[in-house]
Order: sequence, then C-alpha cells, then structure tokens
Amino acid sequence: MFNSISLTVYNRTKLTEVCINSILERTPRNQYEFIVIDNGSQPDTIEMLKKYEHHFDHLVLNHRNNLGSATNDAWKLASPRADWLIAFGNDLYCMKGWYENFKLLTESEIKPDIVYCMQRMQEDIVYDYIQLEADNYSTYKVEKGDLPPLIFGGGLAIKKHVVAAYGLKFREGKDVWDGVSIYTEFGKDAHKAGLKFSHLGKPCILNQDCEFANPEYADYYKKTFGYVGRTGSSKLYSEIPKWKSLQIRGGEIQNPDEYYKGSDYKIGEHYRKALETKESKEEFKRIDQLSNVKSKAITKVNPKKTKVVLISDDKDWANIGAMFALCLNAVGVSARSFTKGIVGNKPFIHSEIFGNNIRLLKNAITDETKAIIWMHSKKMKLDVDLSKKKQCVFHGGSLYRSDSKNVNKIFKNADAVFIQTAELLLLSDRKDKIWLLPTAYVGDIKPIVPLQGKKLIVGHFPSNGTGLKGIKGDIKGTIGINKVMKQFKDRVDWRFIDAKISWRDNLNRVNACDVYIESLNYSSTSKNKHDWSIAALEAAALGKIVITNFVYGRDIYEKEYGPHKIQIANTEAELKKTIERLLSMSDEELVQLKQETLDWVAKAHSLEAIGNRIKEGLKLD
Repeated sequence: MFNSISLTVYNRTKLTEVCINSILERTPRNQYEFIVIDNGSQPDTIEMLKKYEHHFDHLVLNHRNNLGSATNDAWKLASPRADWLIAFGNDLYCMKGWYENFKLLTESEIKPDIVYCMQRMQEDIVYDYIQLEADNYSTYKVEKGDLPPLIFGGGLAIKKHVVAAYGLKFREGKDVWDGVSIYTEFGKDAHKAGLKFSHLGKPCILNQDCEFANPEYADYYKKTFGYVGRTGSSKLYSEIPKWKSLQIRGGEIQNPDEYYKGSDYKIGEHYRKALETKESKEEFKRIDQLSNVKSKAITKVNPKKTKVVLISDDKDWANIGAMFALCLNAVGVSARSFTKGIVGNKPFIHSEIFGNNIRLLKNAITDETKAIIWMHSKKMKLDVDLSKKKQCVFHGGSLYRSDSKNVNKIFKNADAVFIQTAELLLLSDRKDKIWLLPTAYVGDIKPIVPLQGKKLIVGHFPSNGTGLKGIKGDIKGTIGINKVMKQFKDRVDWRFIDAKISWRDNLNRVNACDVYIESLNYSSTSKNKHDWSIAALEAAALGKIVITNFVYGRDIYEKEYGPHKIQIANTEAELKKTIERLLSMSDEELVQLKQETLDWVAKAHSLEAIGNRIKEGLKLD
C-alpha cells in the first residue's frame, strides 16, 4: 500500500509542528508521500515549514486560496502510485498505531471507499456515536430522534480512483473552516454517490482541539501537549500547558480565534499581498501544468449529450471500456463508460464507478443516447426504456471463453457484436462480428526509441500467474521464457519481475527496456491459449521491439488492420532464434526496428483508428 498524505496549513505554528512530527513519527515513511500546502500563513509558520521542508515531497507556500481548494490542489500533485488520499488539517494528531489500524481496515473484507476519524458535534445538538457492525456504515443518532443521513467526521481518507471517478472535490466556503472536511458538502456529495464510509476507531487521528479530556490517555496527552504560550488566548490559558487548559475546558475549545493573532484566521492583508508575488504565481502555474498533464488526453464529455454509453456490470477489465470511450470521443462521438467496480491496478484512466448507485447509470442514458455497449459479455437490468437505443456487446475474457453458447443466446439480437481476441471470434456464429483490438494508450509517458545500455535490455513483467515462486499458473509462458533467456545471461541485460505494481510503474519499467517479451502462451501450461494482449500494444507504443505469440489472428490481422511489426515467437525454439537474430543486428538496425514498431501502433491502434472502427460498427447516423 502507498498513500498520499496532504496537510493544509494556516498559522497555528506550534499545533502544526506537533501535527507534522506525529505524522513523521507514527507513519512508515516508505509507504506515503507528504504534500504540504500553506494557505498564506504568518512568517513564523512559514519559517517552521521550511525547517521541515526536507521531509516533504511537495511544499507549496502562499497558496492562492485558503477556502477549501488547497486539498484539491494537493490531490492534483498526488503520485499515480497512491492508493489512498489522506487529508490532514494542521490541528490533527496521529496516535501511535494509527497507520497499522488504517491498513488493517482498508485491506479487510469491509472494503471501505472512505475512512474518517473522530466525530464533530454541531452546536446545541448531542449525538451518540453508533457503529453498525452489520455493514460498517457509520451514522449518528440524536437524543430526540434519528439524524438524517449526513456524514460527519474528520481526518479524511478516500480511495484515489474514487475521487476521479465521481469528480469529488472540496468546495470553497466563506472562511478557512469551510470545505476542508468530510462533514461539509464533500461528505454529502460522497454520500449521494453511494460510497461506503467507515470510522477508523482508535488508535486513529485525533483533533488536538477537542479530544484530550479522556483520563485514560492522561500521561500520553501531558507528554505530547505540554507546550505553553499560545497567542490569542487569555492570560490564564497561555501560561499553563495545553493539556491542562483542555482538561479545564472539558477537552473542547470552542473559539478558533484562540490560536490566531486577532482575526488573522480570515484572509488578511498579508495573504493578499502574498498572492501577487512572482514566486507564488510561478507555483500556481506549476500546479496547473502538473494537473493538466495527467488529464490532457481525456476528452471532456457533456453528460446530457452522450451518444454512446458503455456499461460493465462487474469490473471494466483492463479498463477497455474506458479506453473505448476515449477512442470514440477522439473521433467526435460523445461517449461515457461506467463500471460497477474498478480493477485495482491504478490506471491512468478508468470508467466512471456507479457501484450501487444505479441512478447515476440511469441518468447517463438520455434522449441523446443512440447506443449502449454491454462490456465483457454481461448485461444488466435497468429500469430504462432502451427500445429506441442500439444495444451492442463487447466480448473479451474468461466469461465468453467459458460460456459462449449461453452468452450468444443472451445477445442474439444485438445490433453489433465486437470481439477482442482472434480465438474468441471462433466462438461466435454472427457473420457480422467485428474484431476489435484495443488502442495503444500509455498516457503521458513518452516512448524511448534509442538503445539504453551497453547490452540489449530485454524485459518480461507478467502481471498474472507465472508458475514461479509458488504462484499458481503460467499464463504468459514465463517458465519457458526464463528457460530460454538463461542461455543469453551474458549477452543481454535480462530483466524479469513478476510483482504486481501500478499501471504507470509497470509501463515505466517496460519503457526502460529495448525489447519486451510479452507472452509465450502457446508453450505454457495454461489451459487458455490466446494471442498477444494489451501489454504488447503498450510496449510497442513505448518504442519497444515486441516479441510475443501470434497464432489465431496471424493470417487475418493484415486484412483487418494492415501490416504489423510484432516479432512472432510461438515456441521456446522460435524465441531463441528471435533473440539470436536481434543480437546479430547493428545498433542502427535495432533502433530502426524500434521506430517502425512505434509507427505501426501509432497508425493501426491510435485513439482515432480504434474510435473510427467502433463508430463504423455502431453505424451511427
């Protein structure tokens, strides 16, 4: 697990320092990145943050807005590796063991989308916290009756892909307290989306302002909150340790001005001046550029004018639905892709997640919608009139391979049938079936065509069963590939890793190679024999020489898509000959072959090429 922790800061120097130290001391440093955004604090806070700057992955000073958007911008800076986005305010504190507890919860069978700590009490209302063990949904109960289903709490953690899928963001408010916690409009939006909430429980993240009257933790509090001299408070409370003042007050501080100099918690003159500095403007520009890079290939869609809706009634395997929507948008056909769940490989793009919120899916189908594509051979019941819509299907994967007869019956009247791999074409009796291979999409990663080392760098990075190290299966023929490559250990730089990592990280390690061996499936022990997969196209799009098996579609590919540049190896003997041939080539010849491979996918498997193929198959007016 890798997470992105963001801390938004506005004054309160001592509280902020305690918060930072608790994060650093209580959280395994190799399992998170640390992003700190200051909202135009006074010089003493800025000085303190600079002292800790070597601990931060990003430090943004004099941020443009301290009314809720700071966390949004922190999330834009989050690493693609991040599984969870964890938002801290600078008045929070990590208890010992909080992260271990968080990890246990998020990796448990509960599978929450959002985790939060501590409850916040509205004025003049007393709530008793209730944890419903049956579904682990956190709610509150008022003494005089049930509270409407609004979300309260703080110390927010949310799955990174959920934020993008639902377009969730904190909203700007009227002062610094608005828009930065789950108990604001953000929580309401998340609740409407049907996301699953869970309260962390102790040990967790506590609020320094209101959680420290519990005598069970008295010694713990005295040691941590023994500082004195908070500005803005009365003489009495500024001369005694904070833990003592909290005890006197019953553990809750009502007046946020206590931690500020006068009314500086509002946007002050110093903050307005900070916005106009050259340094600040450059920082804002940098954040926007980073954000745009991650989404520049995704075409914005007007939800009310969506012509094609793609639906995955489980998971959008390999994110193919999302890619097809991208392809259609690239050729001027407005399309959206939806999935009930998401594949956990942290892709650049993915379908919009509807989960249990069927209304979200139904609302996407309007009078403007001309076609529905049921993805991955599954159709679901929707209380929507589809009689005037074209209903199509995309077959690809294990369900169609194992139960094609029943699937064909379900979709016998489909307006169009798209099939991903050549061997699956044999399972359909439709004469008008369309062979639809994916696009070669690698996001913003730039291909590397020149040779990268003294030796030819050859890689193989299977994401599923390898038959090695006790891992079940040998889907990619990895055992045979390793057997062959051992014979070349002194002549090539052989790189083999079978660990599952994020999509981006995997593409980066492929990009560090010159040659990528995608599959030797027909020589494997796997029962399912098939041609190359998306990984081969991705490697080609990164300028790699691609070696893989090609049997079923070999004779028909050129007719359907044109000439290809795959180096075919269906057996261990053919793989050995292919490696020998590559080693006999000059550097110039190898670079030329890499460029030709890149040019092939850029033409045959571009967003536009695949988009036009789908468009023609749908026969849209």
